[in-house]
Amino acid sequence: MKKALAVLLCTTLTAASLSGCGMIGKLTGSSNDTDAESEGSSFINKIKDGLSEESGETAEESAETVTEEPESETETSTDTEAEDQQNKDTADDTAADENDTASESKLKTPTYKIARKYFTYTYDGDLKFSNPENDYANGVLITAQDAFVVMDDNCKNDYPELYNALKERAQVKSSSGFDDWAAEAKGQYEDAIQNDYSFFGPWTMTQDYYLTRSDETVLSIYDYSSDYQGGAHGMYGAVGINYDVQTGKELTLSDVVQYSKEELDKIIKEKLYELPDTNDGYWELDETLAKYKLDASDSNDGYNYKWYLSNDGLHIIFNPYEIAAYAYGMIEVSMGYNEYDGLINEKFMPEEGRGYISHSDIGLYNAKWAGDIKVRHLEFEGTEDNEYGDYAESLSLVDGDKKVTVPASFEVDYDSIVTYNVKTDDGKEYIYVTVPDYNDYYALFVFDVSGNEFKAAEPEYFHYAGEDYGNDYFAEALLSDPDNMPFAIVSDCFGTMNIYNSYKVGDDGKPVPTEPVYTVGSYCSPNAKSNSYIKGDIVDEDGNVINADEIIKSGETFEPIKTDNKSYVDCRLGDGRIVRLTLTSASYPVSIREGELEKVFDNIVYAG
Repeated sequence: MKKALAVLLCTTLTAASLSGCGMIGKLTGSSNDTDAESEGSSFINKIKDGLSEESGETAEESAETVTEEPESETETSTDTEAEDQQNKDTADDTAADENDTASESKLKTPTYKIARKYFTYTYDGDLKFSNPENDYANGVLITAQDAFVVMDDNCKNDYPELYNALKERAQVKSSSGFDDWAAEAKGQYEDAIQNDYSFFGPWTMTQDYYLTRSDETVLSIYDYSSDYQGGAHGMYGAVGINYDVQTGKELTLSDVVQYSKEELDKIIKEKLYELPDTNDGYWELDETLAKYKLDASDSNDGYNYKWYLSNDGLHIIFNPYEIAAYAYGMIEVSMGYNEYDGLINEKFMPEEGRGYISHSDIGLYNAKWAGDIKVRHLEFEGTEDNEYGDYAESLSLVDGDKKVTVPASFEVDYDSIVTYNVKTDDGKEYIYVTVPDYNDYYALFVFDVSGNEFKAAEPEYFHYAGEDYGNDYFAEALLSDPDNMPFAIVSDCFGTMNIYNSYKVGDDGKPVPTEPVYTVGSYCSPNAKSNSYIKGDIVDEDGNVINADEIIKSGETFEPIKTDNKSYVDCRLGDGRIVRLTLTSASYPVSIREGELEKVFDNIVYAG
């Protein structure tokens, strides 16, 4: 969980966000549906079932050339060469124009957001334990996190089939889905009270999603779940959810793999035996693999492979108990796209040399206990077991003999730290690490892993941004495209506002805005009114001036919608027009030509 707020921020600052092909929701005039209906899906069932133009000389010109003197022939030759070069340049320009047109017509990579819902159920009956020590839940019967992935609204016209497929899946998920489970927990809790035995709880369920591959061809989602309903331990596992982006069809393994099941099983078996510390734990591997199928089916005859595509290849997941005992945990094997000739259908091979962002499972460890870890990982140094737990004073990326460290200052919440693999079109590679900070901010650490030595810089700070999705779900944008990353910052240009932009990976790996103008997501001054006349330019939706130096009467309402965060802020007036206010100071106290905002407007609110 995040730290307690150190500075009071308006709660509305998390009411909107940016995602993907453009701005989401209300900030572009589009809106998310809030009438999603659903049924929750059982984690246990899911684990079981798997879910040139030419310009030659004229004849007359040629004749004139023939009659000219020799020295003129040289000049003519030079002229002809110049013409040839001009023709070549024209052809190159035409080709470039055609490439530009093709590039403009090419669909943008779709982008997505994840919607999460947190659910707690506390016992609301009248029964009480005669022995309070039997109530390990202390009356809290269920804590849960549900989630689903949807496409950014501004991509739906380019990818309508996939947009609708994800939306329908969300509708199935997003109604309560916990009613039956809550009734079951309550029944067992009361039975424990009446029969004087212990209730182990609270029961928990966590579901989360990570994008492992996202381009114009494939969307692959890693769907991780864990739950606990009493007993010695809980259950956990994952499945892959894979879509053809162009058609919206959910893919089966046989759509992607061109080998026979027997050939695939042989590869999987070889890969499994290459894994360390598991060889003696498999349960009759040949017989077990024979029960798996390439195609998903409602039949109870066998099991479905759980799989996903990443940027490095095909991954097959085996959850606890599937091929080995619970103690061996989840077991996963991978096959590179080009590792086996003809294994992967050419249609689903990723484009070479293109950039990507995908979720990473790089672990975070206390440096005191990380000495024997050989794989790439994160380490922190700092204070152990203080009032809030571990506290980091530095963060390092380590891989064998390679290590780079940056100063850091954060409470260590392992569940809230997210890592990404980032690769740009020019081949540079980075690790992004997001760490929760105060007041709904987070620190973004950027580690450059492109060269022989790791590099890092001071962290950048951004603001969490999202929007209500309906039914108590809150949606936040996911990072998946290095040329279109959503980040939000806080501005004081019209009271305290949450503003955001599309960013791309800069030359040093840090995100840089792709546009000079930020969109206002939410703000603390919804009732701002002028208390004197104000002069400003009336502009259209694109910021073009329609009428300069318009006088706006006193008492008009102002709603901030766009700003460059330094010289102006555009506000929508009560009559629908947009006025551009020129800032004479963009830092507190913010001022326009008529004076300080807090003096010129009523109800301007600053947080902090």
